[in-house]
Amino acid sequence: YIQDLACSVLFNCSVRLDEECGVGAYFASDKADEKVKKGMAKCISKWSPALATEDFPDGQVYICLLDSDGTGATTEEGANGVANSLMKLPNHETIVFWGVIADSGGGFTREP
Repeated sequence: YIQDLACSVLFNCSVRLDEECGVGAYFASDKADEKVKKGMAKCISKWSPALATEDFPDGQVYICLLDSDGTGATTEEGANGVANSLMKLPNHETIVFWGVIADSGGGFTREP
């Protein structure tokens, strides 16, 4: 069940990201405190006119949590974790990011 759910989420994320030729996605990440959990949440968001409803006639923001897994402590390990997460998407080579969002905390913004 969990594996099927993960595949479904990643497939839906791929379809939404392909809207408008894959342009306009934002990547966000946040590393967990090493004392709590050695991982980093990675998600992608994008404005989607296809999600228009009566309440939101112009569309809505689509958010996809790629994963939250252990990535290590250095910037290189964090970058490798991000690359691995993005490669889970079938269309990872065609996504055009307009921005990257990260906090200025200790994890991956500078070497420890």
